[in-house]
Amino acid sequence: GHLDLFVTNGDVSPQNNFLYQNTGIYHVNHWLGIKLVGTRSNRSAIGATVWVGSNVNGVWRWQTRSVLGQTGYNAQMPGELHFGLGEAGRVDSLVIHWPSGIIQPVAPVPADQVLVIEEDSTITGVPSPGASPPTGFWLGQNYPNPFNPGTIVEFGLTEPKWVILKIYDLLGREVKTLVNGRLAPGRYTLHWDGRDDAGNPVGSGIYLYRLNAGGQVQSRKMVRLR
Repeated sequence: GHLDLFVTNGDVSPQNNFLYQNTGIYHVNHWLGIKLVGTRSNRSAIGATVWVGSNVNGVWRWQTRSVLGQTGYNAQMPGELHFGLGEAGRVDSLVIHWPSGIIQPVAPVPADQVLVIEEDSTITGVPSPGASPPTGFWLGQNYPNPFNPGTIVEFGLTEPKWVILKIYDLLGREVKTLVNGRLAPGRYTLHWDGRDDAGNPVGSGIYLYRLNAGGQVQSRKMVRLR
């Protein structure tokens, strides 16, 4: 991205406001802006965290940004989250953790745009230049595995489906709902922080995660170590 910085010093004389202009070369690096709108959570989405995964300069990288009310005395964050992507022309994985507890994956999207995303809304896939279509309905093995404290779960769809992805203990008790909503075709990557639906860290042991997409079902095991 190519951001400028504007600093306000209030109305205390003789302090002035300052604009620090980024004079680097334009249009070299890619970027993505995200504006969140809460529905079940607060409207400003304060407390939400966004995970973005992409191949940046030949290396797979995760970035995370959170929506905060303020960052210090007399300081406020902009409502739009900004991700610098280097030479990456798209974001391959985008997952939103809302304050309500909803974890919402978004289909891969091209870079160099601002997305406005509503909480728990129906997601429409956006074709990505050069992206390969998924080869079928699949659920990948989580990684790392065993894990502590968090792990990644990936799955793929070939057509729009209502998707439910849940984690269970070995007694069949529901531990965590990762997805419950309609998704577009594409590859999805979710981060589970090792906490249950109540926000409590789960204990060590073997857990099952089960993906149901319009009646198609796959499940796998994962191991949590503490």
